[in-house]
Amino acid sequence: MALSVGLMLPLGAAPALAVGPEPSATPPTAELAEDPSAAAVAPELHSYSPEIVYDSYFNELTLRGSNLSGVYEIRANDYTLGNFEVVSDGEITLPLYPYDATTEPVITISVVSAAGTSNALTIPITKRIRSTPIFNLTITYGQTAEITGDTSAMLAESWWPLLVLGEEVFSVDSLEEGIASVSLAAASFDAGEYEGTFQQPVPARAATGDTTAAIAGGLFTVLKAPTAIVLDTKSAEFSGSVTAQYGTIPSGQLDLKNVTSGAVQSVEIGTDGSFSFPGVTAGNDSWQLSYAGDTNHIATSLAVNPVVPPTTPDTKKPLPATGATAFDPALIAVPLGALLLGGTLLLRSALRSTRS
Repeated sequence: MALSVGLMLPLGAAPALAVGPEPSATPPTAELAEDPSAAAVAPELHSYSPEIVYDSYFNELTLRGSNLSGVYEIRANDYTLGNFEVVSDGEITLPLYPYDATTEPVITISVVSAAGTSNALTIPITKRIRSTPIFNLTITYGQTAEITGDTSAMLAESWWPLLVLGEEVFSVDSLEEGIASVSLAAASFDAGEYEGTFQQPVPARAATGDTTAAIAGGLFTVLKAPTAIVLDTKSAEFSGSVTAQYGTIPSGQLDLKNVTSGAVQSVEIGTDGSFSFPGVTAGNDSWQLSYAGDTNHIATSLAVNPVVPPTTPDTKKPLPATGATAFDPALIAVPLGALLLGGTLLLRSALRSTRS
């Protein structure tokens, strides 16, 4: 005798497995409950078929075992499955919807009858994935990234793909005319190269034979950011900050070398990129500030020359002596302001003195 039972939970209540209608609390039928053999011996599961594939359609699963006639409930990963059919004392069929095989790599199934609960049968889930590479993209550390790829050869647009970048998985932000797009915040990835693909599960009933072969992903490259050492011009000491091209904060050590004596001092850069060498001033020596860089930032250096006191030019040179035979402009040195205000008068006076 074949027994059909309809049991299902709401989709939101079972993220790992799709289920049938709200399960009934009704015990086995009176006919089965009156059968001493069915009530006395707990069911057993021996095997299953076919292979279970991760997809968004169902897999028609057949469970084989013994004492299955009285089964009124099936449990899988602590959820109740529905729409199963007890075909015989040794066989049960049911549709299975493994929506979330990423977090549930196996399904553990057991069946329940009035006589008790069966042993657990562990069913691995095979993943079939269709993928397409991302468009190659190169950014500098600290820049935002817009990663795109042509997914038009995949399934219908209602089946949104996921971006797999290195070991990270991201939801697609938009999918327009077959082009999938994902926005990554600045500094989401350290400098380096990452292979990226957009992936989508292939429905088992839509696939024949072997699955589509995996293809190489596109490259997402993050370059190290250029850096600069900025001195605080308001301080006589060596203090300031190490900055990066797109506003990220370098880390690590900064060296200050006295080129004149060869002595070297080192400090750790602060969490805000600042540094300070207390009590050290430029003076009359030559100095070299050097930053070695870190995982995401390029090394840089800054030379500091000796401090030379400014000189004030002498603007009170005498006019040419009486009797000079020629006019020499170099002999007339006056401040620029004086030349602009009274230059004509001074020039005429000098010319008259050369003619006397």
